[in-house]
Amino acid sequence: MRPERYSLTGAEEKKPEKKQGAGISRREFLAAGLGALAALSQRGDKPSRGEAPLEQPADREFTENFLLLSISRGETPSFLREGAKKLTPEGFVWHAANAEPLSESRKAELLDTAKTVSAEFGAEILWYLKEAHFFAEKKAIPPQPRFSGWAENDLPVDDIKDFFTKGGFPRGTIMGNVAGIRYDTFTDPNMQEGYRRVYGENRSLPSATASLENRLTFYRQPNSTQFEAVSELVHSFRRTAPHEVGHASSWMNRKGMKLSDRLAFLKDALAVYEEKERSKVLVWLRTRHSTGDEPADYEKIQNPNAKLQKYLQVEEMTADLFALYLDMNMPPVKFAGAGQEKGTFGYNATDKEKNLIHRYFLKDDPNFDPQKAWTIRHDTEYNFRRKMNALVKRKNWFVLEH
Repeated sequence: MRPERYSLTGAEEKKPEKKQGAGISRREFLAAGLGALAALSQRGDKPSRGEAPLEQPADREFTENFLLLSISRGETPSFLREGAKKLTPEGFVWHAANAEPLSESRKAELLDTAKTVSAEFGAEILWYLKEAHFFAEKKAIPPQPRFSGWAENDLPVDDIKDFFTKGGFPRGTIMGNVAGIRYDTFTDPNMQEGYRRVYGENRSLPSATASLENRLTFYRQPNSTQFEAVSELVHSFRRTAPHEVGHASSWMNRKGMKLSDRLAFLKDALAVYEEKERSKVLVWLRTRHSTGDEPADYEKIQNPNAKLQKYLQVEEMTADLFALYLDMNMPPVKFAGAGQEKGTFGYNATDKEKNLIHRYFLKDDPNFDPQKAWTIRHDTEYNFRRKMNALVKRKNWFVLEH
């Protein structure tokens, strides 16, 4: 079902119907968020009397960006209803210690990590990570993802299901982690506005997104022809799907990850980002579509807030790294797991990059075989492409190129 509409642009819209048991509507969510922005403005970002000293209201800019980020992904996480907050490193450790047993030495280590993350990205990211953790652990995830919008658009849903659920991804990244995988049309002007205001005016609209609710959505772009939409979808399965699964398995989204591990994941991703100029893998991202003079896609993200921009770049870079690990068919850097022969991930990746993959993405599947998984995805993608060729012929469209 298409998300309920709310307006950032002032365009006329249909009034959303509130489903029984669905809680707050998107219109109410946005109104509550904007009301929080106004309240923050009036009180000058100072904590109100009685607030916990470890949390304070976030700057208006951060709150607005968090709201827009959620809107661009078509979601309404309940913890944003009253606006974002800042969380001190000590406050983060307090929440982690109440969520899991921590020794005094582990608390001290976690405090140092929280200070590093807060200094690099802002105290708001600590709060957002804490809230996302408890949000993730409360999520009701079915054993298998629910698929919607595919059959309704005459798309071969059985092959799509096989692509995601037959062993093409590490255990724990799809089954029991992703709630739904759907196909929709990216026509909501509010989602478009939110996306460009967070990621930059020059960014093209995404072909897919991963929400905090761990729903993967693949989009048909506005004003695209049916043939263009089908061609983009085929491309999405080869390149974009692994990237979005990377987002769904990251420190913000993955279900079943300790709060302390989420923070360590983010810090380790930051360490990879800071050494990107010495990385064969990440430098190669710049040469995929150009001569190497053009920045990689994650480096093109622009946000007025420098700390948030850096965070968003780290987030996108990490999903890119996971997608590259999974894909062995991208010369000159092929990714064949832990092998040491020239041309494989193990040969080209740094120790920090390999640690990021094996410690976090493969945490539930240490014996994951990327070669076997690639074959599974390739075979189901081939079946999908073959059926899409038949579809475009039947519909009198152009035939997809092989």
